[in-house]
Amino acid sequence: MHIFPTGQSYDFFAVFVGDLGVNIDRVVKGTYMQTFETARVEVDHKIDEYFNQSLFGNSEDLIYKKKYNSWLVLFDKEDCPESKKQFDLFMQHEMQHEI
Repeated sequence: MHIFPTGQSYDFFAVFVGDLGVNIDRVVKGTYMQTFETARVEVDHKIDEYFNQSLFGNSEDLIYKKKYNSWLVLFDKEDCPESKKQFDLFMQHEMQHEI
């Protein structure tokens, strides 16, 4: 059950809109869930950052992990030992181009 900020459920709201209740309920739930997913991802990211900062500070490990995670997303890779090897090779190549 989804709750409006006022504390009322979407189902409760649908009762008051009559015949349109089913369609509005479907649209509102779809929109709400999509919005909620974005917020959940943002909160998860903030929690991850907090614990990474608490555990590693600004260490080289944290910097490496952030670069590695970005590389995984950029190249649509899964986190596995082979990907870590590929990332290390990629970084060796990129470090040759530093000024």
